[in-house]
Amino acid sequence: MILYCSQQHQKVHWPLHKSLCKCIQSIMDSQGSQYFLQKTRKGYSVEEWCKERSNVMLLTQLQLGRRLSEGEQQMFMFPRVCKVCYEGDQEKLQDCKNCFCVSYCSITHKQQDFIRHSMSCHWLKLCFYVDKHFIQAKDPYPALNVPVRDKYEPLQSDKDAFMSVLMKYTKDITKWNMSIEVALLSELLTCPLTLLYALEKLGTPFNRSSVIHVVGAAAFECTFLKKWEIILHYLPQLTCLDIIFIGPEIEQGFETTCILCVDCQKKGRELNTHFQYGSLYHQYATSETFLKPDVIVAYNCGLHEYVGTDTDTWLLSLPFLVKFNQTPLILTSYTSDEAYRDIARILDYRKDSLTVYLKCAKNPFASKRPYRDWGSENCDVFFQNNFITLVTPH
Repeated sequence: MILYCSQQHQKVHWPLHKSLCKCIQSIMDSQGSQYFLQKTRKGYSVEEWCKERSNVMLLTQLQLGRRLSEGEQQMFMFPRVCKVCYEGDQEKLQDCKNCFCVSYCSITHKQQDFIRHSMSCHWLKLCFYVDKHFIQAKDPYPALNVPVRDKYEPLQSDKDAFMSVLMKYTKDITKWNMSIEVALLSELLTCPLTLLYALEKLGTPFNRSSVIHVVGAAAFECTFLKKWEIILHYLPQLTCLDIIFIGPEIEQGFETTCILCVDCQKKGRELNTHFQYGSLYHQYATSETFLKPDVIVAYNCGLHEYVGTDTDTWLLSLPFLVKFNQTPLILTSYTSDEAYRDIARILDYRKDSLTVYLKCAKNPFASKRPYRDWGSENCDVFFQNNFITLVTPH
């Protein structure tokens, strides 16, 4: 499940890996397995394969008595098995020599998967190098150098718009590893620029002060708070911005303040961030600390994901997403299919009193950093904020 380039590095990592290794070995012994996930899975659907990996991951966490780290989770989500039949015999497997992220047990299966894999191989290779960059770099994200605008200028929204923005926001492009830098810069900028792009589509003037609710927020939205200052830089008339992050995955430990640039400080501008730890939106919306929003945004929302189950955390919050007349609701999704299923749930609840400005459109300010997808049959990667929907209740 885990490989090393040398015995020296294996010894260095052993104190960290020891408890997990012994736990996995114990599970294998109890199943009479010679290698992990040895059970024959021929004929498995993608859903069945996901469920098996998820169950083993949960079992491991229970035996360890702790949550797995992100790197440990990837060992379970992306085990070295044949991409076509899920064969796990390590002696039979050959890796793709370009991306090193996909394996096959035979030439036949490699040829069978060639067309599908060729569409994502270069993205998987970028995933590999971005992960490596995060391990090696002291400060993995590039520094932002966002100019402050003295007057409002609309965002460009053609297919090359994001790239032109990225090129302006780095201090020294001569030192770029282009693919990695573009991926990481786009990840920093995608949330604030997606919000600005959606609001431009409304064509309404911006107030001097605004309150933004980021619903279903997690680490993706709550880390590197400096990125949200971009909104102040793009909207010179905006002097006070309150951003409220609400979500069950928000935990104590995130940075809670953002030191603004010298220019913003001189102009007396404010960026206030508030965190509703472990809260669902309907809980915050009915609390005494509730601030009425000017904009509601749910990035990569997954409204559709748990419909009809006991774990549907959106069910009670849906009415509050579209409760406030003339308050825009921005939704983003990883895929077009997810985008249509997300907006369908909103329309089922309040169809006749919604104006749709963008419906499941490709977002020109989607992140260009690929993430490996462990639950898709057709594509091996996904991108944050890839599709966008914008509606306003009336």
